[in-house]
Amino acid sequence: NLLVLQHKVATMDIEEIKKQLSGLAQPKGPQQLFYFGLLNQQLDAFAAWTRARDTFRQLAADAGLAKEERDLAAILERYNQSRINWYQQHRQVLANHEALQAELGASREENNLLERKIKAITDLETSISTRIEK
Repeated sequence: NLLVLQHKVATMDIEEIKKQLSGLAQPKGPQQLFYFGLLNQQLDAFAAWTRARDTFRQLAADAGLAKEERDLAAILERYNQSRINWYQQHRQVLANHEALQAELGASREENNLLERKIKAITDLETSISTRIEK
């Protein structure tokens, strides 16, 4: 039954998912909670993944559910946590990349400045050498 629900949600387009979520004020009961979690899981947004993870965590801890249902909820919780972790790692890698790009730009500027200074010193030495020879 839950797998049928999961398949139904997986085949929905994003607009339908958003419409369904807007119609679900505060999910009550395991079936609505699973549905709420599955809908949020389908969205491509960090906040939605955290809502899905938290919902499945709640279901996995619900002693009133069958073991299989709790196990499925625990799997879905881990899946959403993995997505959250990936997203956070991805953001960190992007931040590191941007910092390294800025550092590279600064190093290139410094390198250009040093090259201009070396050229100026070389030109000065050439000028002095030319004056001495005259």
